[in-house]
Amino acid sequence: MNKLILTFLLLSCFSSFGQTKYKNKVINLNNDDVFGAVATVTDINQHIFYQTVTDGSGCFEIEIPTNIAMDSLQLLISHLAYKTKKCKLSSVLRDSIITLEIDSKQVDDILIVGKKPLYTLENGKTVVNVSEVKFQPSDKSTDILSKLPFVDINSEESIKYENKTAIVIIDGVEQRIEGKALIATLKSIPADQIDKVVLSGNSLGKYNSSKSVIEIYTKSSFENGYYANIDLTGERYSDNKYGASNMFSMFGRYNKIQANFSLQYRPNSRVHSENLDSTIYNPTTIISRNTEWEKAQDVYQGNLSLAYSFDNGDVLNFTANTYNNSGKSNQDMNVGEYGSKFSFYRQKSNYELRDHLYTGLLQFSSNDTLPFHYTIVFDLVAGGENKEGKAEKEEFGGDFLSYFQSKNTMDGTQYTGRFDMTYEVNRVFEINSGIKYINGNINETSYSDTNVIPSTKFKGKEVNAEFYANGQARLSSKLFLGAGIRAELLDYHFNITSGEEILTNSYWTWFPSLKMTYKARGFSSILSIEKSVERPDYYDMLPGISYIDDYSYSVGNTQLQPTTYWSVNSKNTILGFISLWLGYENYKNAIEDVVYQEKGSSVFSVKNLSDLTMWYGRIDVPFTFAKNKLGGYLTAVTVFQNYTNPKNGLFVWDENRNEIHYKWFKGELWWDISERFNVSSQIHYRPKKKTLQYDISQDRIRLNLAAKFALLKNKQLNLTFSAVDITNSYDENKVYYYNNLKQYEMSNNLALPKYSLGINWKFNRGNDVKKKKYSSEKANTSRFNK
Repeated sequence: MNKLILTFLLLSCFSSFGQTKYKNKVINLNNDDVFGAVATVTDINQHIFYQTVTDGSGCFEIEIPTNIAMDSLQLLISHLAYKTKKCKLSSVLRDSIITLEIDSKQVDDILIVGKKPLYTLENGKTVVNVSEVKFQPSDKSTDILSKLPFVDINSEESIKYENKTAIVIIDGVEQRIEGKALIATLKSIPADQIDKVVLSGNSLGKYNSSKSVIEIYTKSSFENGYYANIDLTGERYSDNKYGASNMFSMFGRYNKIQANFSLQYRPNSRVHSENLDSTIYNPTTIISRNTEWEKAQDVYQGNLSLAYSFDNGDVLNFTANTYNNSGKSNQDMNVGEYGSKFSFYRQKSNYELRDHLYTGLLQFSSNDTLPFHYTIVFDLVAGGENKEGKAEKEEFGGDFLSYFQSKNTMDGTQYTGRFDMTYEVNRVFEINSGIKYINGNINETSYSDTNVIPSTKFKGKEVNAEFYANGQARLSSKLFLGAGIRAELLDYHFNITSGEEILTNSYWTWFPSLKMTYKARGFSSILSIEKSVERPDYYDMLPGISYIDDYSYSVGNTQLQPTTYWSVNSKNTILGFISLWLGYENYKNAIEDVVYQEKGSSVFSVKNLSDLTMWYGRIDVPFTFAKNKLGGYLTAVTVFQNYTNPKNGLFVWDENRNEIHYKWFKGELWWDISERFNVSSQIHYRPKKKTLQYDISQDRIRLNLAAKFALLKNKQLNLTFSAVDITNSYDENKVYYYNNLKQYEMSNNLALPKYSLGINWKFNRGNDVKKKKYSSEKANTSRFNK
């Protein structure tokens, strides 16, 4: 049955987009064949659908999708020595002959103007040609990324693509810095120095498969040099208290060395936090007591990253991070944190083979509540080059991963250790064995396990088998069909032995992954189908639990069932410039953060199991008028979420079905008044939505107005005003409730050839701001020990 479904999908995919081929010939008035003439098919808006060049006999072929109206397309034949000929494509018959007239004008200067499509698909990745993105000389790379579909930049946390934290790679060098330091580095790179951006929903590396990838490539003209940026931000809170954030960042390159540096100072930084000893553990939920505090800290943080690129494409990277946060909470408690982290790694040029050759990490950290603790990680992979010069493991090489951590917790000192070793017997077989040891909290039993993983790999397909010391096993296989189709055929988990404390459930998934790519002139599409069955990592989620084995904890626990997931996603580019995303996702036994409101005003958040179904769609439509002097874009997103069958937890929902529908709209309009003056406006509207068990009106309107003008050549000054209107909303931490919150922000940026200075001011004004504390009246305070 599954084979029939797969066959149907393949046939329906390829049969939906037929092609019509036209073969023509170009000659001159002397009946001579014209070699090198450019044949271009465009629509009435000059968007290019197809382009080719005549061969030595003057012939050329073009392909047009059958679903495109022929009357809307035109054919242009151009050559430097002849007059350009334009005609409707519908009037050009198959095997017709096109005659060009010689251009008798004397050519003094030749200017070749080309236009790339904004989005193209290459090997399943979205390639963005930055030259087609509207920006000003003073814009940064963050301004470019913020305009790309499904890219979310949160200056406080990270960069996400398709709702997954993104690995950022600049000119082949993976950036191992995070949060504000990463944002600051990107702000140091001017937008006009970027050539293209490549977006991928799945990371290429072996170790970070749950993340997305954003690759940034600078122009070839940016060889040796540096760029620096200073951001000075002042903020007024709703309670008339003030804070600031000052950031200096620099990005540069010298020969084969890439470097970035950032230094941040934030006096009186406002942070919401929870008391470290206030966590209550329950077999199916985790909840925090009402000991939430607000703390104002003085924050110092510095980051340094140095990367050296080898001739074969490998990269050796060193990063250093140090921080010191000091302050007191509103409960007059010391809440300082301080520490340093040093790491080095060697990144492989081919991510499909191995993410990196070797990695080292040494981290020291401490705070005023828990004393000094440290982490040491060392990973080594023996490497070499094959006959083609591509970096890969040696024939009889291997690698090992060692890991040790000592961490102080409220229940005592936790030690975690791991040692894995891989030995490649030959090019189609390898053995992996490892030992993992955890001596965690006082009420947790220590355990260790070993595993042996033989693997066989063949051309075009791959079969893997894993066997573990606790009696479990796993089989998986992959198949590469070519023509843009890649499929994983089987993922099978089972037990060789059974025992009272060993999970006896076997589970498998047919076709866990199927990905198909289709490209035609004016249209491209990626269709992916994914399914998975996995055990949640309970240890990372609830560090205070007692383990039975790798997959279960606490006898009689209701979370022993695995999490199953499957999705169907489609990414499409229509007419060369309209982007359309459609998707469906389904989770069973998914761990979700659930916000719940008791009678009255108490609000709390729990982690609970439930089934989740989600539909989503998004469309992006850019437009330009008046010879590219006036333009903008429109974006619309809609998401339907449906929670059903909540599992036993801290509470039982009154209804078995909880639907959430949220949507947002975003638009931008810009006008190039002159070469030195540009104005733009942006509006972002997010209507209210219904959340679980209670309604929160989250009507949110954001308006941005910007004026950018050049003072002198290569010097530009930006003035930006932003306003946000939020009605009856909780903040992200569900701590404060705002009634008619107003947020205003003004900023200006002065861009010089190598430096830029930004000054920002934020002002929050909220009526009836009420503090909400977490409630734990129903919490079960007993611990579940083995």
